[in-house]
Amino acid sequence: MGARSPLPFAGAPVGGPQGPLVAALGVTNSALGMDLVIDAELKAILQDIVREARSPEEWAEIEADDIYQSDRYCGGYDTTEEAFTFSYYDSDGVEWWFQVCLREAESVVEGLLTHVECRRAEK
Repeated sequence: MGARSPLPFAGAPVGGPQGPLVAALGVTNSALGMDLVIDAELKAILQDIVREARSPEEWAEIEADDIYQSDRYCGGYDTTEEAFTFSYYDSDGVEWWFQVCLREAESVVEGLLTHVECRRAEK
């Protein structure tokens, strides 16, 4: 996952072109994945993470996969991934997975990162 240029819509989808209606909703879907615009709900979670000012080693000591929970997101720090792993639930209730490292969380808070790439949860 890397920083993306700010675009008027959600950005290029993982799997092909998109229309303005899909883009206006903040997500682009394909069979392979989804490009998710970071909304206020996720940004608030990432602000909390940055505000904690913990090192990866400190996060590893309190590793939990559900320390952050909101209406559409559930996640926490994963030592193996060395990142925060999240589930995102879209408006149809479909679960998507993504991860954000500490530097990416800081980039979101700074307004430099506006999207995350997700993949459909494995069942």
